[in-house]
Amino acid sequence: MRRLILWIFLSLLICSLTLTTAGCSLRSRPLIRYNISQGVQNLDPQFAQQPNELLVVLNCFEGLFRLDEERTVVPAAVERYLLSQDRCTYTFYLKENLQWSDGIALTAHDFVFAFQRLFQTSSPAPNAQDFIGIRNASAVLEGSLPVSQLGVKALDDHTLQITLEQPDLFFTELLTTAAAMPCREDFFHGCNGRYGLSLSTLIFNGPYTVGSWNNDKYIGLFPNESYAASGSLPVCTVYLYTTRPQEENLSLLLEDRGDGGPVYYSDLSQLEGGDFSVYTFENTVYLLLFNQQIPQLQNQNIRLGMAYAFNRQLFQPYLENNLTLTNLILPPTTSIQGQPYRELVSVPGILYDSATAQRYFSDGLSELGISKLSKSTLICLDTGPHKMLSGFIQQQWQNDLNLYVNTEALSASDFYARIASGDFEMAIVPFTMSQSNPGVFLSQLLDYLPETSVQNPDQQDLETETEPLTSSIDEDLTKLQSDLSAARQAQTPQQAAQYFAQAESLLLEKGYVIPLYFESSYFAISSRFEDVIFTPFSGSIYFHQAWENNNSPSSLF
Repeated sequence: MRRLILWIFLSLLICSLTLTTAGCSLRSRPLIRYNISQGVQNLDPQFAQQPNELLVVLNCFEGLFRLDEERTVVPAAVERYLLSQDRCTYTFYLKENLQWSDGIALTAHDFVFAFQRLFQTSSPAPNAQDFIGIRNASAVLEGSLPVSQLGVKALDDHTLQITLEQPDLFFTELLTTAAAMPCREDFFHGCNGRYGLSLSTLIFNGPYTVGSWNNDKYIGLFPNESYAASGSLPVCTVYLYTTRPQEENLSLLLEDRGDGGPVYYSDLSQLEGGDFSVYTFENTVYLLLFNQQIPQLQNQNIRLGMAYAFNRQLFQPYLENNLTLTNLILPPTTSIQGQPYRELVSVPGILYDSATAQRYFSDGLSELGISKLSKSTLICLDTGPHKMLSGFIQQQWQNDLNLYVNTEALSASDFYARIASGDFEMAIVPFTMSQSNPGVFLSQLLDYLPETSVQNPDQQDLETETEPLTSSIDEDLTKLQSDLSAARQAQTPQQAAQYFAQAESLLLEKGYVIPLYFESSYFAISSRFEDVIFTPFSGSIYFHQAWENNNSPSSLF
């Protein structure tokens, strides 16, 4: 009996010590309380789209490469790689001892399966077009070749080979994005179509795992013990709080009920002098877009008349300091292999010139065979100064061109629904960087150019054959695509910048867009935490290098 009692006592003691040690280990880790304001629905890397989804994915998965604190592409799962002489074939040698969070080895086959998922004909991933440069990707996406013919293959468990149709100066940067994260085939098929939709249908290979997923409270990121074999284990635990609106981030920081989150420009004055670090990125540009499906707006001279009849200086007294006037398209934070794009090349923008504006506009009306344009509407977001600034544009066009335009401010949901459906004539649209690559940014604008120009309907019944009076949009589109393709194939950042400059200049010189102003984004973090990596790109915030510079405890919300 004594032996039994002693055995029970020792068992309870060992169990107690084990639990205490584990509990202490969890409690002793510094806790970063970061507010993201909304929950997430899908953590499947190949299909995640929303900024909060990408934030979680980029901390819990790791691709072949990642971005460092200087936003430079550095190896992640890759130990080293070779590039063929024709710059089309990459051979990646993976690190030893890579593991998934369930302890099973990660292999090159997991990357092959992930890329094949991007191009499944029945359900291609949203970002499949970003990787269309992989050999046979177009044919696989169209269904004319099986996915097994995609130019991605595992030479063995630790060696991955990717072959491109043409060289791509930006390919390694593309491999840092969520869509390029690995996916294990046996686990994926075991999820029965629900991969990435719950904790039970997720495994991770990055610095963190999702230990708690409660959209009504927080998403807990915990250091991934299986990651220690191939990389350093994170020091901090992260709670991503999901229910507090961004408007409360300032009070959460000031009252020590939170450690970080995006903040507004109006919050900065109250954060000054406090124990906070603030990161600023001029990563968004507001462009006035014309709906190119409308024949009158396909006329190049009409668009250029409007572009030159825009005096940005009248805006200046009404702009907050987070907005900067611009006559260029690409935000200042765009770069090519770490070199700022604006330092590599110069692009002339269009400046206000009333006489030039009237000349272009008059020529456009003559080409259209009309005395004035029919009344149209300019839509914008109802937040910030955009409605007021659209009124300045309206007034200038009326004064300089005798052009009458309505303005309409819409909620974000209504505004983006109208843009997506093409139910607008002119719109002031924000574009935010998703990668540093200028080509990714410029490619977004191509969606607003139709593939075929529309001839002036009033000229279609003429007996003699005439040239279309609208600008040749299809030729411009071909030129833009050619420049962007040439930039990808360039051998140096300087060469790539020249091609991007040609594309940017064409969009400006043909009046396809009118740049208005850049907008800055702001992120604050308690100075108690060092080395949280913020970037200008949507969802790209990294916690794996963060550490606490004192031992003061953090309380929960």
